[in-house]
Amino acid sequence: YIELLKITQESLNCLPSSRTFNVKDLFEGAYWKSLSKGDRLGLGRYFKQDAESNNINNVMFVGKVSNNLVIYKKI
Repeated sequence: YIELLKITQESLNCLPSSRTFNVKDLFEGAYWKSLSKGDRLGLGRYFKQDAESNNINNVMFVGKVSNNLVIYKKI
């Protein structure tokens, strides 16, 4: 997951402050769909853990929406 987390960090650098997003938003559509469901879920778990433990700068966990999608905010 280290390589995938690097991609998320690069994408985060391009996001404006105060923008809400989910992990899927940090990937190009075709690339995200090419990942297995297990890889997507695993990446989501690691990203959430890193965000909650402040290992990812300027990202705040906001919550989950009705379809269980996790939302974050760049601060």
